[in-house]
Amino acid sequence: ITTTGNIEVIQGSDLVFKNVAGTETFRIDGETGQITGASGSCPNGMTQMADYCIENNERSSDQWYDALDRCNDRTVHGNDSARASGLRLCTVAEWMLACRRATGTVNNMNNDNWEWTSNITRGPSEYAVRAHSCNWGNTDHQRWDNGNAFRCCKSL
Repeated sequence: ITTTGNIEVIQGSDLVFKNVAGTETFRIDGETGQITGASGSCPNGMTQMADYCIENNERSSDQWYDALDRCNDRTVHGNDSARASGLRLCTVAEWMLACRRATGTVNNMNNDNWEWTSNITRGPSEYAVRAHSCNWGNTDHQRWDNGNAFRCCKSL
């Protein structure tokens, strides 16, 4: 296929890629957009939501900037290490989508336990955003030196 514009697949069909032996290597679900195959699989302990993966279990409470470091494969308080995993702190939109679409593998997202997201807000001071249930009204911001649980995400 050669194109200079978009390719649109209609009818909700899956887009399937196969290698020369005819073995399926990659699939995009036409209804959900979920990607499966070598390029789209999530690491163990994570569940795919649209074009990203989210950890099934929350991590223990930490300060916001330390949660950023832990998800980015950095040693806490600044000592860099290799960042090969591609993990990062989830955005509030990613967290909320997973909360609303969780199929039983993403645990404890609607239990009133605050979790950090990567978003920040500005006002007289800067604060980190946190969420604790599947309702958009249940997000809040807090000083980033306070402790909250968190999850890491990974883009596909």
